[in-house]
Amino acid sequence: MRANILILTICLIVCISTDKIGLYRQGDSVNILTSENFTDIVCDKGKESAWVIQFYNAWCGHCRRFAPKFKKFAKDVKGWSKVISLGVVACSDNTNTALCRNYNIMAYPTMLLFPPCTTSNNKTNLESLPTQDPKEMRAKMASFVNETVPAPPSWPKLKPLKSIDEIWEEATAEHKHVLLIFEEAYSYLGLELILDYVDQKNILIRRMLKETVIKYGISQVPSLYIVNKEGTYSHIATGSGVNLDTDRTGFQMAINLLLTNKFKTKDGQKFLLHENRTNEGNVVNQNIDKKGESQENAGAGDGPDNNKVEDSKIKEIERPRIYMQDLESALQVSFRQEIALRREIDGDDMIALQNYVTVLSKYLPGRDEIKTFLQQVNDWLTTISRPLSGGDWLHGIDGLQDELVYLPDKVQWVGCKGSAAEYRGYPCSMWTMFHTLTVNAYLNEKVEDVKEVIHAIAGYMKYFFGCAECTENFLKMAASADKDLRKKKDMVIWLWSAHNKANKRLHGDLSEDPEYPKIQFPSPEACPKCYAADSKPWNPTWKTDEVLRFLVEMYRANNIITSVPDDQADLNRLSYRKGIKSPAEEKSLDWWEKRLRGQDLKKLREIRERKKNKLSGNSGYFKNESVDKEIISNHISPRLRTNWSLSSVDLGMCMAFYVICAIIILMLYYHFTIRTKYKPICKCLPV
Repeated sequence: MRANILILTICLIVCISTDKIGLYRQGDSVNILTSENFTDIVCDKGKESAWVIQFYNAWCGHCRRFAPKFKKFAKDVKGWSKVISLGVVACSDNTNTALCRNYNIMAYPTMLLFPPCTTSNNKTNLESLPTQDPKEMRAKMASFVNETVPAPPSWPKLKPLKSIDEIWEEATAEHKHVLLIFEEAYSYLGLELILDYVDQKNILIRRMLKETVIKYGISQVPSLYIVNKEGTYSHIATGSGVNLDTDRTGFQMAINLLLTNKFKTKDGQKFLLHENRTNEGNVVNQNIDKKGESQENAGAGDGPDNNKVEDSKIKEIERPRIYMQDLESALQVSFRQEIALRREIDGDDMIALQNYVTVLSKYLPGRDEIKTFLQQVNDWLTTISRPLSGGDWLHGIDGLQDELVYLPDKVQWVGCKGSAAEYRGYPCSMWTMFHTLTVNAYLNEKVEDVKEVIHAIAGYMKYFFGCAECTENFLKMAASADKDLRKKKDMVIWLWSAHNKANKRLHGDLSEDPEYPKIQFPSPEACPKCYAADSKPWNPTWKTDEVLRFLVEMYRANNIITSVPDDQADLNRLSYRKGIKSPAEEKSLDWWEKRLRGQDLKKLREIRERKKNKLSGNSGYFKNESVDKEIISNHISPRLRTNWSLSSVDLGMCMAFYVICAIIILMLYYHFTIRTKYKPICKCLPV
């Protein structure tokens, strides 16, 4: 009973934590896709729908900034789902690594357009959606479905009509309103409005081009007309032709009024709007524009130059600490997620991978098991003469591991723990690892190439780091790094300066942790000697010699903390700022233990399958049951034999104590029983 409760609790914890990994939730008008449901949702249930699927990473700042915009966009085009649907895949989830690799996702966010009936293994005819502007995204989606050939039979007719008479070929008795949109050939307004109302069964909307309707005396476009059953048509609304968003909103208002019977008509009367209808529409549109402008102005000035860091938010207690757990977690995510996502590693990206691993094996401090593992991976890469896939990479590094040489599976942030799951974490730990590499290379007397570490970091960022915007900004800074790298200390100072530029750029950004605001590092509290007297908060005058001394002391190998603080008091003493909660201890098996458990479970499955085969053949299943039990017992590792993780030695000791206790109880029982039955004869002397 206790074991069941424990398992249920663990499952609930895992489910809750997993829910916090992604940036999207049910109810955001997007389909949350995983490797398990991708084929079922995209290729089976939604086989007659085209798809826009965003592949994102939860720790990517660019993805976090884009998420609210994408959610708003999803609500705007929710009515299009019969023709084209929206989905998201979290590539930061390990279970989706193979799926993201299958579509060669190399940067985040990446949006791909899937035609209808596309299977998860069919990667042909996939277009990217390179823009993140809502208007451009709608136009690209509308164009994509308009050019899809052949179109599924359930789709509306999106091509422009050649004549007005064609619309009666589609109109049925259930279409209470039949509308035509006249527009320019380059306009997407008609396409978008058709998709907006594709689920409305009582309305039929089609479009015609200006060149086709000039003969009818219609020259002002875009225009919305209702086609009457007697063959006449009546004007509903006219757009500006300049702002597609404004025209779409105005036409939607007119159509919605029509659908809600706001237009009062009499028998035989046409739908005619008085002349100032368009002006009234423009007033509404102007209000919308003003509102949009005010919102835009309200959002301006969020950059670092317009924001001051509140002193109360930056209270460094003492020198920040570096934790080995953060470095190991960075290595784990880097190796098992980012590199593993690549569909093919060859040429320049193979060279970049070799340089990255070489630098790690040389200069990253850590446990002997991990250092030996990195050296073996480095040696293995030098023997590779063919392209590698992400799957080949994972298979290769797994094959190098054993009980003495391995890469830990546990990912836990300590110094890089954010106030919420989506903050800090992996990007923070990668900066920490990069600084650690530069400092320990600086302290290494054998270093000859002072550009080696920075080049290796830049190569990794270019070919493997998932955040496209982060990579672009880093590579811009790295493009001019060579002229600044002349001495060993220059690599330490250059990376520190680049990190501060990134902090300044990201201060006030949506990706910034509100409890860990970006600062110019180190802060005056952490290193008073690093600042000159005339320093300003976001434009300090640095004493680079003092900064170098501070960084070397902070990131050198013997100052990295190998233990994780357990209690709140210890964490408060060691943390960067006040108010940080201590990380919960994550009790998980190490890589080797998981591998043993996996082998044990595989053996169990094989034995169970053998039993099923025997049972189906009715060939002495019960006769061999004792033999199978013996085989199972031999194959189960000591940790799997009981629910309490008791080894064979523990069980042996328990049995020994049991036997001893039984003997003692029997002796006591015999002793007291005999004494009770024994009645001594009293020989009394005569008085």
